[in-house]
Amino acid sequence: MLPLTYKTEKSIDVKEETELFIKNNNSIEKDFYDYFWLYHAVWGLVPHTFDNMFSWHFAPFVDSFEELQVSYNLMLFWFYKQAIVSLRWVLELWMLSVFWNLYDNWHEDIKEWHRSKENTPRFEDIWNKISKHENFKILNNKINFKKEILKLSDLHNYVHTKWYKYTNSMWKMKSNCQTFEESSFIKYYQFFKSVIYILTILHLVKYPLWVYEYDFSKKFWIDTPWFPQLHFSIDKLKKIIWKEIYSLILDILNKDSEAQNVIVWINSLPDMTEEDVNNQIFEYDIRDIEHHWFKVWYLWNKSIIKMKESSYFYKLYKYSLDNDVFDVIWARKKQWYSDSKIHNIFIENEKEFDLLYNNNFENLKNDLYRNNLNK
Repeated sequence: MLPLTYKTEKSIDVKEETELFIKNNNSIEKDFYDYFWLYHAVWGLVPHTFDNMFSWHFAPFVDSFEELQVSYNLMLFWFYKQAIVSLRWVLELWMLSVFWNLYDNWHEDIKEWHRSKENTPRFEDIWNKISKHENFKILNNKINFKKEILKLSDLHNYVHTKWYKYTNSMWKMKSNCQTFEESSFIKYYQFFKSVIYILTILHLVKYPLWVYEYDFSKKFWIDTPWFPQLHFSIDKLKKIIWKEIYSLILDILNKDSEAQNVIVWINSLPDMTEEDVNNQIFEYDIRDIEHHWFKVWYLWNKSIIKMKESSYFYKLYKYSLDNDVFDVIWARKKQWYSDSKIHNIFIENEKEFDLLYNNNFENLKNDLYRNNLNK
């Protein structure tokens, strides 16, 4: 037996107690939900182009989001100090996202770091570069944002252990094994929110188009091109971000030439007509049929068939016949068809599956031909 007082089963007990505590505190539970999804949504701000697609330019975000998840799990199992150390790495990694992409060239700048041949820049180096960008100058003229970031400098002490306050006991007289500690949990919870808050502000300043409120479906419907937008409720964002800073970001949006060029272009486009929308939906269904074959597509969408005129399905049905995407030989499909759900159904009950197809499509064909014979 090992001479251990920190044992796995103790951590499992702490996890159960921690999750119960979170569940019984609605505001804390909601904050974890909203901040996690906010952080996850930030990835939508980082541009993906043909130049940077395979450059590993996205590595800092991937690593930082994984680290954030690790941090949260460490906290659940009592490892508060280690969880806070992990938050410090989250902050460092994701600040690099803004640092290297400040002038949209990080697919080149990141190469040596990605190969582990270049050290991670120090905070002062990161801030000195960021602060010279026009958008950050506007922010810093109103708010000392460096001071806000430096409020998180205490994270450094957990990494380098400034003794008692920053040890596993976190300045508490306690037993030498894992126990749920509310004060330590709250300390982690506060750091968690602050780190995500700071990182979100940094990215909003770099990509202010994120806060542009607009109904893009009017111009694009379902084929909306990529914009650096937040896949997160703007209303929720306004509740999280300080009102003064949110107003500043709107001011930055109005002065950011690249963002304004995009806005002018969007507004110059004509609104989608009903015909445009219907054509786009048709093209979407065609692509789906070409990928899955008409029979499979029909089975997956039969619940909405009654909502459409039969002429619409006749067009799709005829397209599938004319382009040889109606069906596929079952022997071939059994070998290579990639959808595991359909594949498993076929394997488990081949006769029933075939019968289901025949019955469904006999009814469909009769209906289509009856209503569209002369079309």
